[in-house]
Amino acid sequence: MNIENKFGKLSLSTESGPYAGGFAELAFLLEPADSIDMNPRTMIEIVRFSRFFSNQFSPPQTHDPTAPGYVVAKRSDGMFINVVIRRIPDVYYRHGSTFHVIQLTLGEAPLEKGGTIKVIYGFKGAGSPGTQCPPLAKQYNFPVFISQRHALGSRTFTEERAISFESLFVKSKNVSTNDVKNEAAFNPRLQIFGGSPERLKIIVSPRSGKSAMVTTNVTDIYGNLSGSANGIVEIVDVGKVEISGGYGKIYLDITESRVQRVTGIHSELNLSAISNPFFMNQNIAWGEIHSHSGISDGLGSDEENYTSAIKAGLDFGALSDHDTLMEKDSALWDKTIENVKKYGDEPDFTTLLGYESLAYKEGEIAGHINIYYPGMEGIMAGRPDLLSIPGICKEYGALAIPHHTMYGGPFFDQMGMKMEYLDPKDFDSSIMPVVEIYSTHGCSETEGCERAVIGVKKERSVNAALKKGFKWGFIGGSDSHESLLGHHFRVDKVPRTINNEHMQFRHGITAACVDEFSRRGIFNALRRRSVYATTGERILLSFVINGCSMGNEMDAFNSELQRSINIFAAGTSVISRIDIIRNGEIIHQRNPGSLNCEILFIDEEPIDSDTYYYVKIIQSDGEMAWSSPIWINVK
Repeated sequence: MNIENKFGKLSLSTESGPYAGGFAELAFLLEPADSIDMNPRTMIEIVRFSRFFSNQFSPPQTHDPTAPGYVVAKRSDGMFINVVIRRIPDVYYRHGSTFHVIQLTLGEAPLEKGGTIKVIYGFKGAGSPGTQCPPLAKQYNFPVFISQRHALGSRTFTEERAISFESLFVKSKNVSTNDVKNEAAFNPRLQIFGGSPERLKIIVSPRSGKSAMVTTNVTDIYGNLSGSANGIVEIVDVGKVEISGGYGKIYLDITESRVQRVTGIHSELNLSAISNPFFMNQNIAWGEIHSHSGISDGLGSDEENYTSAIKAGLDFGALSDHDTLMEKDSALWDKTIENVKKYGDEPDFTTLLGYESLAYKEGEIAGHINIYYPGMEGIMAGRPDLLSIPGICKEYGALAIPHHTMYGGPFFDQMGMKMEYLDPKDFDSSIMPVVEIYSTHGCSETEGCERAVIGVKKERSVNAALKKGFKWGFIGGSDSHESLLGHHFRVDKVPRTINNEHMQFRHGITAACVDEFSRRGIFNALRRRSVYATTGERILLSFVINGCSMGNEMDAFNSELQRSINIFAAGTSVISRIDIIRNGEIIHQRNPGSLNCEILFIDEEPIDSDTYYYVKIIQSDGEMAWSSPIWINVK
């Protein structure tokens, strides 16, 4: 990649590839403009953002030429150049940004006009394997800063964008990757590609009648699409899907109305897979609406994220970047709206407009609530007062969705939703109809639940909120900061550090029972709580009490009323346990030991007050699903 501007010319090159998880030698070549005096006061900084393992190259180092990430630098005139590796900030803040910086100074002699400076990150000439690339295939930026220490009136280095990297942290306490890219003198990019084909995935999404959208993915060991995977995937007894670069999509006719799974085979690659369970006459859309991009503190551009979601076979998706980082520049919210419009492709893929709000009450952090709009109109109200959110929702027809409600403790207290600040009278189900019960942070169902969040405060659990009077349906999400929207990357399979120890588990997903595959259909399903959550698997789940389906309410005029509870589930693995939960307590449990199961349970115990029920599914592989509750209002 070659860049030319007022600072000169910069190129970034590498050998073929490079591939996710592989090793590469990255060469930066700088030819300063003639107007730039490169003297001993000049400093050049190449910045590598490495907050999480998933976006981390080997840390640059200069002490061991045989180890990964070894850095060398050369001047075209052969003179000395000094290389120092810095970590900024020096203190390793929990959940904070960490930047590794290759910092160059020119020693004692200026660089001659027309001269060049070359930096090799991952130099292999002395025995190093190179620098190891991240496991996530996407574009990565290497911002380059040029500044002059003790400028002494030099006009060239007091111009805009001629700043040191460290000065960003003086200007702002909350530095985003977007800030870094915007302030850099050069911003070269490097594309990391998916590796060799290892796995086949078949995703079936019924649409209408007998038509089903079939998405095929051939991925590497990290879940990236394998660019070298082409050819034909045969869907046994149904049809064929042509794939290119690890991806293929086609509409196929599937006539049977029973719950089924299809098998896909790629003969040339010797790969096979069984699809998710599906039911042709049931309109279930699968999506993820809580993910972050490089606009705030996530990864990738909007374009990379939406493309990832589409190719992963999601039916709907949304980015929910933080108001605390978008409020710096109104253009970021405009860009969010623009891309929501651009990447909506109904009925194949639907986008929602939203963002994550950090709300305050009387000057104190109240918690994180995501705001979603039904259309393309809406404001991004940065750091609002908590009680202003209902007004915003009413004005725009928006929905407010809390998450990580069970967080508590010295650090995690600030990261979830402080339930003691929420009142059902202010946030009724027309404004706040659902809660994110599960994400990569874990589950907030109840104290002691499977995959619980770190730093539990039981008074903030979802069940505590339901007992308080909230009538919430359940959704699953990712809250991804280290992957792309819908990506198959398993964050739970890579090392956790102090920065992301709380992002413990694989990404969740939401099933929405829709009337139509459109933005309106998805939004209405959320509003009426016709949704359920899973830990990432497309588990089918139906839950009905006396003809009333999940997310709905029914009246009981007799405390002796028998409740006929009907459950149907179809798993992606053997279903090992089904819990029927009433008012937060398990009242019945089954152990089917099969892929599909139907259960009828009669609850004859009298109820003398308002009651809620929901169902939890646990598979043999540990994956789970939670139905939205059904409420019985005792009259």
